[in-house]
Amino acid sequence: MILNIKPIRTPALRMKEDIYATFLNYIGRDYMLLLSSSWGFRVNLNNVKTVDEYINLEENTLEYCLNNYFGINAELLTHSAFADYLNDIYNSMADNIPVVLNVFSIGLPYHRTYMNPETAHEHPVLLIGYDVENVYILDPPWTFDVVQLKKKELEKILLSIEKFDVGNAATDVEINTVLKTMLDKVQRRDDIGDMFDSIYYFAEIIEKKFDISIDSEGKEYDMETLRFHPLISGLDYIGRLRLCMVDVLKYMANKYEIDSLNLISDLFQQNAQAWIRMRYMLIKGCCRSRDSFLVAKKNVAEKIRNLATQERKIRDQIQNILDNTLLSTNYIKKEDNTSFEIVEIDLREYFNNCAFHNSQNELKANFNIKEIEYYISDNVRPTAQITYKNMQFKMPDIYSEEFDNISCQGQSIAIDLDIYSSIMLMGFAVYKGYAGCLTVLYEDDSKEDANFALTNSGSHKSLFGEEIVLTLDFMSKGKVKKGNVYAIEVPLKSKKKIREIILPEWEMCNIMGISLCKKQAV
Repeated sequence: MILNIKPIRTPALRMKEDIYATFLNYIGRDYMLLLSSSWGFRVNLNNVKTVDEYINLEENTLEYCLNNYFGINAELLTHSAFADYLNDIYNSMADNIPVVLNVFSIGLPYHRTYMNPETAHEHPVLLIGYDVENVYILDPPWTFDVVQLKKKELEKILLSIEKFDVGNAATDVEINTVLKTMLDKVQRRDDIGDMFDSIYYFAEIIEKKFDISIDSEGKEYDMETLRFHPLISGLDYIGRLRLCMVDVLKYMANKYEIDSLNLISDLFQQNAQAWIRMRYMLIKGCCRSRDSFLVAKKNVAEKIRNLATQERKIRDQIQNILDNTLLSTNYIKKEDNTSFEIVEIDLREYFNNCAFHNSQNELKANFNIKEIEYYISDNVRPTAQITYKNMQFKMPDIYSEEFDNISCQGQSIAIDLDIYSSIMLMGFAVYKGYAGCLTVLYEDDSKEDANFALTNSGSHKSLFGEEIVLTLDFMSKGKVKKGNVYAIEVPLKSKKKIREIILPEWEMCNIMGISLCKKQAV
């Protein structure tokens, strides 16, 4: 018996959101509204031993929203005998209701912590079926495939289960309930104050208490290992929870026809990228020198304080919507009476990396540092140019050239001197994606940092508002799935002649094309 359940993956990149969203979608509920609980952050002051333990992402609010919005209770059960777990599972499955299994991740053969006790942790999966010897699970954050697991193996790693009680499940959710819950969460006061006070306090913690030399306990660290530092990755999680709010607000704007929610969604998009960029700022500071690390801490702390101010303004706008003062506000995009010329940059001399190969040529693919992953070029139509909406790029020769993209390592791209209004980037990223900036050097030696972000190649959608310009067969961990190439247009503030573009120092950010836009009034 295997239930037909479609896995749902959310921008949160955490387990519980994806598990609950998958279940709600299965029973026909608006799982997007569950993610409205994602807006939150608190500083934990109890029993703190390391600086990352100050971060409290308030995951318990998911259970609250599941019950408060949808009338569904998730009951946590622990037993001493495996047979008792099986009885609970069989009873729930008899009603066609899946069960959450909380397991030790070291027993999951597809998981990166498999056979690594140092990184193993409690991990929820969704049981959707069983037979005499096996159970069948979904683990949306890691794979869209149904995974078969032997019951005897499950017995070794099972820690607890959660059963869903859907007896009083609501059929619809009122938007006022959602907005009020959002505000109640961020305005709830604790020993520090509300959520915005916690964000200010967190900035002070990073500036005054975070010391990578102490946290690393004398061990060597590099850009790869720092990605998994709990505090640094915590910044990434905070940003991705804001990305959930982007999806939630766009969904509510369309469902309830409240145009002003689209404006707030755009603000969350900007804030999400800002949170994620700070992760890379700290990593780069840690890897350079002690002085660079101290400067990075100070800059990150100041940006966090600015974000607290911006998010407080978002709170005020949501309150206005709840009070019905902005319901008639419409966002009308002004017509842009300009013409533009796109200049494609020839990047062939800068290419240092390979991402495209035919299905018989996999060993040359090298764009992922640790695993063989690549785009399959077999069915890609030969073209010299990629055009999407108002963006245009020179397409790399993915068939005969050795390299087809730039693995970013701070390369300086020479530009014909001229004034440009925006930079267009085509590419992808590895792992969780990249949010950072490139540096624009002008003729007068002044600089401008232009923020951009690229989603990881294997994601099912863009996370940072980029456009998907190519969807291709993609080889990952020995299986073919769909992978994307993205494009984003980055506006420039200065109206000066550009001399160079300096790419970020992040080798898992990959650039396939760069174009420049020159706008002129009609």
